Amino acid sequence: MRKKRNPQCSMELHYVPHEICSQLSGISQWLDAHPQFNDWIYEDLSSGDKQNTGRNGLSAESVLRAALLKQYLNCDYDYLSFVLMDSMLFRDFCRLEPNQRPSRSSLHGLISLLTASTWERINNCQLMTAKDQGIEKGRTVAIDSTVTESDIKPPCDSDLLNPGRYLSKLLRTYALMTPINFGRR
Repeated sequence: MRKKRNPQCSMELHYVPHEICSQLSGISQWLDAHPQFNDWIYEDLSSGDKQNTGRNGLSAESVLRAALLKQYLNCDYDYLSFVLMDSMLFRDFCRLEPNQRPSRSSLHGLISLLTASTWERINNCQLMTAKDQGIEKGRTVAIDSTVTESDIKPPCDSDLLNPGRYLSKLLRTYALMTPINFGRR
């Protein structure tokens, strides 16, 4: 049985005098100002449910917040599961009940149920908020094209010659198979 919200959970984040706490607090306030997100997420999560029985799973609100936290931390599901068990700040942000300890596989399964159209609707709301506050107009997209170091084998002379040798062998084979007639009989 899934709920849209966890009404008993604290609306305030566990205060820690750090920049991450203030950023998560701002995100949390923005999410609270848009309760329609919980309805959209609930629709995505309940599309696969066949019955409304069993143990209470993560609420739609908690799944959305966990997905946003995953992107905020730029981490994998294993690390997300760990920080949701270990950190009081992150547990408060995701509005988890005291007995909830989501596993890596359950987080992955739930977050992957969120559709692209739902994320697009949330992104459009975020853009509208940014326009209203004068932060961003949303007319251009900034793309980071920073070059990153990678393990690429440097070319050597023999590597450069091999494709040419292969092509000349193919051309010779092709020339032997097809007689070229230059007007002679």
